[in-house]
Amino acid sequence: MGRKLIRELPKNIRRRVDGRYEARAKINGIDIDLIGTNLGQLEEDFKKAKAAAMKENGNQYIKELVKDLTLDEWFEFWLEKYYKPKVRQITYQYAIYKYNAFLKPIGHLRIGLIQESHIRACISRRKKVKQSTVNNQFNLANKLFQKAVQKNIISSNPCEDIVLPRNEAQKEKTSLLDSELEKIKQALVSKWYEEMFLLMMATGMRKGEVCAICISDIDWEKKLLTVQRNMSVVKGNIYAITPTKTEAGIRKIPINNEISEILHTAIKKRNQISASKKEYDGLLFLKQNGNPYNGRDISFYSKTISRLSGVNFTPHQLRHTFATRCYEAGVDPKITQKILGHKSIDTTLDVYTHISQEKTQNELLKLETCKMDAASINETTLQTIAIKILKGEKLGQKEYAALLFGLNK
Repeated sequence: MGRKLIRELPKNIRRRVDGRYEARAKINGIDIDLIGTNLGQLEEDFKKAKAAAMKENGNQYIKELVKDLTLDEWFEFWLEKYYKPKVRQITYQYAIYKYNAFLKPIGHLRIGLIQESHIRACISRRKKVKQSTVNNQFNLANKLFQKAVQKNIISSNPCEDIVLPRNEAQKEKTSLLDSELEKIKQALVSKWYEEMFLLMMATGMRKGEVCAICISDIDWEKKLLTVQRNMSVVKGNIYAITPTKTEAGIRKIPINNEISEILHTAIKKRNQISASKKEYDGLLFLKQNGNPYNGRDISFYSKTISRLSGVNFTPHQLRHTFATRCYEAGVDPKITQKILGHKSIDTTLDVYTHISQEKTQNELLKLETCKMDAASINETTLQTIAIKILKGEKLGQKEYAALLFGLNK
């Protein structure tokens, strides 16, 4: 039997993983990017495009060659060539999600025919979604069309004149009271995910970080817990375990008695179930069906526990509360920065400053209350206070107020 001859591809033409052919070149500053399923036709178009690029009307000719290119086709090309090489895998996957949520309804249209009205229709379809989410999706679309302009595929960006409202103002971060934390802990008792929340409270870890903790991250000998991964859900039951958001996110947290007890209990629970997939074997926290947890799960469970405890809180509030406890204990900001995995000390100092302002405000409110209490103090009460002091008895808030303000009336 004769060997099957495989045709060698011409220069600057390659076969893509999806089976289509791609021709690329740059002539006189003009980028030529052509894709096709018919190699012969692509070669012919490529030859004409290179010849046209040598002339003054080269850009216009290339636009004619790609006039049938759909938005879906351009997105796929842009994603693989310009976007994927510059971002993390989870960011790449999230771009696909954003495109499908925002632009997919017009993906079948030829890119050269898409106008501002089409983009505004995409925005209108997302009116029930948070403004920050719509803004993120729109920003991706803007980048996509801007690159098409740069590559002479379209003459103008249909997103260019659209101005969206700003993101909603973020709610001011507040830390939880000890009494509130206690109520949350009580509501967590016997929940399968109890230790995951307790670990966030004790370490200030982000929700994606705690989901990605592996048993191998625990060093019992050195009493250190290494945080080095983040868990994200790409789509449905497809999970992505990626490095932490920043290099500073990779850190070692000292294991004190509280953390040690949480980890030991978590390991006992973990040994009761098997992972649904081999790649999840090492994870410390798994659902009872063997699947990993992700940030969305943590947010969902937070709402459940908020309802049961009567304390409305978010996962990030647990992180802020941990920072507050560090501040109150006099922990150096540099140490807190390392434990929390902040990239910049400024972030930690901002948290500390906010806590300080919050604390000052609370103390001033207490002072005002004391003044109000002192206003009701009379001479008989002062005599009673004097007797208590002589007997060594404990004074109440109103009695302290009398000593601070009442004696000066």
